[in-house]
Amino acid sequence: MKTAEYIKRIVENAKIKINPEVKKSALNELINKLEKAKNIDSVKLKPDIGRIIMNSKITKLAAAAIIIFVVIIGINQFGNGNTAFAEVIGYFQKHTYTFDLEGLTTKPIHAKVWELGRIRLDFPATVDAGEISSITDLNTGHTLLLFHQDKTAAVKKELFFKNITEEPISLCTKPIAELWNVLDGAEEYLGENEIDGKRVSGFRITKEDQNYKYDITLWADYKKGFPYMVETTAKSLDQPSLKITMTMKNFNLDTELDEKLFSLELPSGYIIAYQENLEDIKVESKLTPEAEKIVQILNLASEDKKDEALDILMTIDWSKPIEFGKEPYIFSISEKAYKALKADDQKLVLEQNSTNMTSIRDISFNIIDRGKIEISLNRYEEAEKYLVAALQLGKLLERNPDSMLIVQLVGISIEKKALNEMIPFYTSINDNAKLQDAKEQLSAAETVAENIKKQSKELSK
Repeated sequence: MKTAEYIKRIVENAKIKINPEVKKSALNELINKLEKAKNIDSVKLKPDIGRIIMNSKITKLAAAAIIIFVVIIGINQFGNGNTAFAEVIGYFQKHTYTFDLEGLTTKPIHAKVWELGRIRLDFPATVDAGEISSITDLNTGHTLLLFHQDKTAAVKKELFFKNITEEPISLCTKPIAELWNVLDGAEEYLGENEIDGKRVSGFRITKEDQNYKYDITLWADYKKGFPYMVETTAKSLDQPSLKITMTMKNFNLDTELDEKLFSLELPSGYIIAYQENLEDIKVESKLTPEAEKIVQILNLASEDKKDEALDILMTIDWSKPIEFGKEPYIFSISEKAYKALKADDQKLVLEQNSTNMTSIRDISFNIIDRGKIEISLNRYEEAEKYLVAALQLGKLLERNPDSMLIVQLVGISIEKKALNEMIPFYTSINDNAKLQDAKEQLSAAETVAENIKKQSKELSK
C-alpha cells in the first residue's frame, strides 16, 4: 500500500472525533507535504513529538517511571506513520489508567494515573519499611510518601534527590529532567514486532544528561494504538556497569479510580516522618526510683564499671513501678516516633540505643553466668535472684509493643537465654510450679520471636 493511501486510511479510521471538513483539509495538507518531501531525508520527516512537554509547566520531579509516563502522554503521533498516536491520546483522554512497573523490586510496582497530573506508585512490602506508596503531583512537583506499616509519611518538595542509591524510594523518584526535552524529532521508528503474540509498533528515544544515558523503547498495539509495553534503561556515564532497567506493562486504560487515592493530604492516623526535632518530643511519665537505678547501671556500664552496675541491678525491686522520662531513648522512643525524627536526630537516638542495648545484653549475660556459678555451689536462692534479674531486664526491653523493633528483639533474646537456664534449674530442685511457669514464658517468647520472623519473611516476598 502506498504511503499516501495508508495515511488516508489511518485518518479516515481514526477513533477521535474530528469535524469532517477539518479532517479532509488536514488530510490533503499532509499528503501534499508528503509529496513535496519525497527527496528529503526521512529523519527530517519525523513529527514534532516533544512540543507539548517542552512547553509544559509541569515541574520536573518524578521517578524514572513517571518520566516514561509523561513521555507517553507527550507524544503527538508515532514516528513515520505506521500507527497514529492520536489513537493513543484518545485512550489517555480517559484520564485514569494503571500499569505495572517491573525491574526495580522483586515484585511489580503498581502505578495509577489520575487526571494526567497525578501518579501513585504502590511499592511492594520490604522487611524494614513494609508497604510504601508514593503520590506525586506533576503540576507542582510535590510528592507524598506513605509508610503504611508505621503509619508515617514524608513530604518531598525539592526537585531532586541527592543520590539514586541514597534512599530506596529514589529508585522511582530520581528526576531525569533532561528527558522531558528530548522528544523533538529524536525518536527512532523500530517497525513492527510481536510480543507475547501481540502485534506491536516500536519506537526508541535516546538521551544523555551529565550523569546518565537513557534508552526508552515504546511498544504500542498495532491495531488499537494504545501503549502495550515501555522498556527503559538508564546507564551511568561514569560507571557504565551501573544500570537501572525498568519495564512498564499490563496497561489498563479502562478503569475507574477513586480520587482519594491521589490525595496529597496526610491520611487520618498518619504522622509526618523525618521532620520532628528530638527536643520537641514530649514524654508524660517521670523517672521512678527503680528506673533511676537502671539509668545508673547504664552510666556505670559506659564507664566500664560492670561490677558496680551488677551490684545495683541486684537491689532493684521488680514489683515496683519502673517508668522512665525522655531518656534513655531505648525506653521512651517508639518506632513511630523514631520515624518522625529528622535524620540527624534519628542517628543520635540509634547510637544511644545501640550503646545501651549492648550494655544491657552484656550485663544480662554476666548476671546469668553468676547464677550458674551459684547453682554449681548449691546456693539456689542466690542463683534464682540472678536469673530472675536477667529475665526482668529482658522483659523491660520487650514490654512495650510500640517500641523500636530492634529493642524488642534484644529483649526477647535475653528472656530466652535466662529462661533456658531457669528450666533445668527448677527441674533440678523439683519446683514444678516455677518450672511450668518458666516453660510457658519461654513458649510465649518463642511465639513472639516466630511471629516477627514470619512477618519479616512475608514482607520480603
